[in-house]
Amino acid sequence: MTPLVILLAELGGHAMSRKALTPVAALATEARRINDRNLNLRLPVPNAQDEISDLSRTLNQMLERIDRAFFSIRTFTDNASHELRTPISLLRTEIEVALYRPREPSEYRVILGHLHEETVRMSGLVESLLSLARADGGADAISLASMSVDTLFRQVAATWELQMDRAMLNFRVECPSSDLLLLADFHGISRLLSILLENASKYTPPGGSVTLRAIAAGTRATISVSDTGIGIDSVHLDRVCERFFRVPNTAPNRTGSGLGLSLAKWIAERHGTKLNVESELGHGSCFSFSLERADTALTAIHDSPSVSEERMVYEESSVHPNKSR
Repeated sequence: MTPLVILLAELGGHAMSRKALTPVAALATEARRINDRNLNLRLPVPNAQDEISDLSRTLNQMLERIDRAFFSIRTFTDNASHELRTPISLLRTEIEVALYRPREPSEYRVILGHLHEETVRMSGLVESLLSLARADGGADAISLASMSVDTLFRQVAATWELQMDRAMLNFRVECPSSDLLLLADFHGISRLLSILLENASKYTPPGGSVTLRAIAAGTRATISVSDTGIGIDSVHLDRVCERFFRVPNTAPNRTGSGLGLSLAKWIAERHGTKLNVESELGHGSCFSFSLERADTALTAIHDSPSVSEERMVYEESSVHPNKSR
């Protein structure tokens, strides 16, 4: 009887394993059908509440994330191609018109001025696209260090004062204390503020004002850029930081790629904060974000030696708060 029992056990085990693995085979068959062209397909989920149904739901969630990522990449590529095609077409048209017949030197200078404006705009667009690509790929690292707000504001103000004067805007810088230190990446925050100030100068009519302000409150400090410009309609506030989004029917003579606020939002997120937007149509806008104060963070480290070393990187070469630019 022993050989017969062994044979029956093997046959029964084989049948049970085949029956148990049938749903797995079905999942594998469906998974082979899914590619980059039909990421909207999903795997069947068995009614039984077992490991197979959990596996199906997990794979479907993964497919959902991949589908969103592919859609984002396609949208980004299409928008980037469209944005690059426009200035290239303008450059080609200007050059063809210039070559159509001989012209006076003054006419050539006007044409070259137009070409220069388009190349500057296209260079900025390409730089923004490369920055976003590096950000998506995780190539741009943020190194947090003790940063002087006074030094940061002095450098930013020196860069933007002339442009604000040309735009006939009243530019104010308000810093509560010369020894206010924040935990941040100096170059990253400088770029974020430059993006916000550029937007403020574009969308504020002559005679208006732009204010760069820092307010310390407890263990954090809020940095803001406010203006008295044309403002943003409330229906568009949730989308102003989307890539390539530009508020329709607003300041048609202002040109831009729609990438600046996306970069600003990414820089803020890398610092563990959020870029907040407050605006009212016709009454200006205010963009703000908060950062942790370096002095309180350093005290917390001394009081809690088990804190993760990856949270901050203090550098010997950090800018001294009283050191001039």
